[in-house]
Amino acid sequence: MTISNGLATSSTTAGGAYGGALFVGSDVKVFLLGVTFTSSTASSGYGGCVYMQSGNEVIMDSCLFQSCASKYGAGLAAGANVDLEMVDTVFESNSASSQGGALYWLGASLTAARVSFSSCYSPSGGGVYASSGTLRMASYYFSSNTGTTGKDVYVTGGSFFPADGCAFGRFNFGNGMLSCYGCDEDYLPS
Repeated sequence: MTISNGLATSSTTAGGAYGGALFVGSDVKVFLLGVTFTSSTASSGYGGCVYMQSGNEVIMDSCLFQSCASKYGAGLAAGANVDLEMVDTVFESNSASSQGGALYWLGASLTAARVSFSSCYSPSGGGVYASSGTLRMASYYFSSNTGTTGKDVYVTGGSFFPADGCAFGRFNFGNGMLSCYGCDEDYLPS
């Protein structure tokens, strides 16, 4: 499935469960190219804008996730065994009431380059919440995200591999900018 240069705005999922604007079922190859998601809601569930169920392979380029809301992953929520490659994408002003202000990750592999997370909120992982899989991120930027634990990133399992050219809003990994519990910390900056 390919969605190119699309716009989804003010979408709400029935019952508030999964994917305010887009629900991707299992075992699908998806290309999201230049798609803008704004003001979409999955109020009691996963993925205010987009929910990816499981076993998907997703390529995302030049997308915008803005002013979306959900309980988990206001911008994007991914279930188990999702492989996601994301480039030149922006998450801005999203809010999750539980985990993952921008991104809630349970997937297998996330590779991101030139991605920004700004002004997002969630109690756990204002920018990103991840509890499994592998996150590889290069040239990403976190700014003005808020949350009780992990204002920018909260990792509870799996592996997180930040690369050179990565900036956290206050350039300090203390004060709850990055919280990592039970994950592979070998590559975390000191």
